[in-house]
Amino acid sequence: MSNDRTNGAELTPATPSKTLSDRVKGRVSEARLALDHGASKTTPKSKRPRPSRLARTGSQLKSGADDERDTRSLEHVYGELRATYQRYRRETGKPSVPALRDAVQAFKLGPSLTSLVSVATFLDDRGLLAW
Repeated sequence: MSNDRTNGAELTPATPSKTLSDRVKGRVSEARLALDHGASKTTPKSKRPRPSRLARTGSQLKSGADDERDTRSLEHVYGELRATYQRYRRETGKPSVPALRDAVQAFKLGPSLTSLVSVATFLDDRGLLAW
């Protein structure tokens, strides 16, 4: 009698593939690091505003700054996606997709990871995302 059972470990890949949401989240994290790194490099330490005692202890102010950095990193990745799609349209001559316009409007109304993933879906479906 032959053994037709295969080992389950052989069927699963060594590293599970990332979802589009995970890939976008990673790209936004990279953008945030780049923006944080770039901000500290462009402004000399002596010229940076010194946080007041209230700012150093106030979690609300820190949270607001974090929210602003999150939004800037989301917008940075959106800019990359927009440039990629514009280049694709120039090369192919294809018209814009109405559903993509809706996703872009939703992102512009309230930048969030979810709305950015909706935009990225259109590019990923066309094989335009390198990441």
